[in-house]
Amino acid sequence: MKGFSMKKIFALLALTSLLTSSVFAEDFLAKLTKGALSDTSPGVKELSLEEMKQVKGGYITYLKRLSDNEVIA
Repeated sequence: MKGFSMKKIFALLALTSLLTSSVFAEDFLAKLTKGALSDTSPGVKELSLEEMKQVKGGYITYLKRLSDNEVIA
């Protein structure tokens, strides 16, 4: 598997495990914050389908090769 490192494979497995285990959580926010926040806390609102479609955001990463042994992230 050229291009895949053990670190990438482990990260993918960890993410998959986190997502599959949290699918069955009744209150994901409470579970994530150990009860500090909940989906019933003041100011927390469940978004409708239309509101979810309007959410914008994301995270972009890139690598740029400077030379044979230098990479900038």
